Amino acid sequence: MNLSPTGNIPNKVRNTKLPRTKPLMPLYEVISNSIHAINEARTFDLLKEPGKINVKLIRRGEESTLFEISNLDSYPIHSFEIRDNGIGLNDDNLSCFIEADTDHKLQIGGKGVGRFVCLKAFEKMILKSTYATESGNFTREFEFASKKEAFKDFNEYGAK
Repeated sequence: MNLSPTGNIPNKVRNTKLPRTKPLMPLYEVISNSIHAINEARTFDLLKEPGKINVKLIRRGEESTLFEISNLDSYPIHSFEIRDNGIGLNDDNLSCFIEADTDHKLQIGGKGVGRFVCLKAFEKMILKSTYATESGNFTREFEFASKKEAFKDFNEYGAK
């Protein structure tokens, strides 16, 4: 797959608005994508169990210490991890992810900017996605950052 972004990613991130009054907007965007992925899996009858979204907030400091302290605010959140059982980054979804101003989810309220909102708040996104094809299950993982090359360490493995 050609991973050359169809646009200037650093400029797109620079022009993306993330108001200080909406610090949870990146989390909202990622959860919205999970909901869309679950609904898409349901549409294609790929979901064999109820839709699930797990959110893990990752704070600075040792996890064992965090359980023992009373004031978690002294250990700010520095990242989060979202897991869902949606359709995944199959070829169609990855193509839309690569396209900077995609209208892929326009009919369901998507604006095609969620990943840029995330990059406005965070240095990078690390994605790992498993998806099904007629040939079996595949997993794709890569780093997406606000750099000219945007995609780094792309790996794909699974049934062929």
